[in-house]
Amino acid sequence: SVPIPANATILRGNLRVTTAFAGGTNVNLGLMNSAGTAIDADGLDAAVATAALTAGAVVTFDGALIGTRITADGYFGVTYSGTYTAGAGIVTVEFELPMPASAGPSYS
Repeated sequence: SVPIPANATILRGNLRVTTAFAGGTNVNLGLMNSAGTAIDADGLDAAVATAALTAGAVVTFDGALIGTRITADGYFGVTYSGTYTAGAGIVTVEFELPMPASAGPSYS
């Protein structure tokens, strides 16, 4: 898995469901550190109901991390309630990094 780098600002994201989810209650989408510990387990989107996770659905993230600069590398993570027997999707997260400090000439 490729991390979202530290100091990135998360601009937007979504989950495009390719196989309908079945069997569970809801899904939380967030970021974890490299050890698997939650940075914010539902920071991308919280408690997305199974009924919203039908094939072809697009869930636009609206969690607390959207618009936020993260301070550590973040890996996508999922937590859920219930026992899922099916479900798959493609996650897209758009972020930006600050421009590096310039070592160029100084104009006075």
